[in-house]
Amino acid sequence: MSSNPPSRLTGIDVSHFQGHVDWAAVKAAGCDFAFAKATEGAGVTDPFFAAHWAGMKAAGPGRRAYHLYRAQQPGAQQAAHFLSTVQFEAGDLPPVLDIEVNDGVTGQPLVGGVQSWLDAVGPAVGVAPIIYTNTPFWNAHFPHQFTNHPL
Repeated sequence: MSSNPPSRLTGIDVSHFQGHVDWAAVKAAGCDFAFAKATEGAGVTDPFFAAHWAGMKAAGPGRRAYHLYRAQQPGAQQAAHFLSTVQFEAGDLPPVLDIEVNDGVTGQPLVGGVQSWLDAVGPAVGVAPIIYTNTPFWNAHFPHQFTNHPL
């Protein structure tokens, strides 16, 4: 039996769109980790987040919470909402900032808002958040930004 880690990990992304999830079945199917939408903007909480978060913990796939960033709302307020919603525990995977739209905000206001979110969340959880985006959006808005955060 090899002690080497697998060369490929399998994970899923869930939110209220998936509804209730049978986390034991997900784990049994070989899922190594899951992303669960926790919050959006400064005040929206995914209605299934608490159930997903608890289910992932009980079943065992590595769990990771993500925040859907809304550029027209202050980044610090969004970070506070995320941190008040997600109760991180030892063994949880780093948090994720999902930013795929700019809601008409560009330049320094967009960059500064994202930086405010990252500056609040990283120290609070003790690890640099991951940024989830797509290549065209990243290249249009952040090509030389946030180099200390995994994409």
